[in-house]
Amino acid sequence: MIELDQLLGDCTPEQAMEFFRKGGEFHEEHYMVSAIKKHLRSEIDRAGLSNHDISIEDALNGRVEGEEAQKFVAEMYKRWNTKIGKLTFGE
Repeated sequence: MIELDQLLGDCTPEQAMEFFRKGGEFHEEHYMVSAIKKHLRSEIDRAGLSNHDISIEDALNGRVEGEEAQKFVAEMYKRWNTKIGKLTFGE
């Protein structure tokens, strides 16, 4: 498995998904957020986060208010988990 510095630098999409699947250690939240932005967040996610005025940090820490925003985050997590191939987010 690749190391965190590779994940945040240059790695293949397959290596990135393996890091998430195998529970790679992020050490601090900002490293996880950087990895999500680089490897998981799609244009749909970016637009939805902006429309609902939610940051990735807010989503990860459950700071999401309103039924529509919560529904969006659940759908975003489903997309991420599908991409990873393992239930990782929204457990």
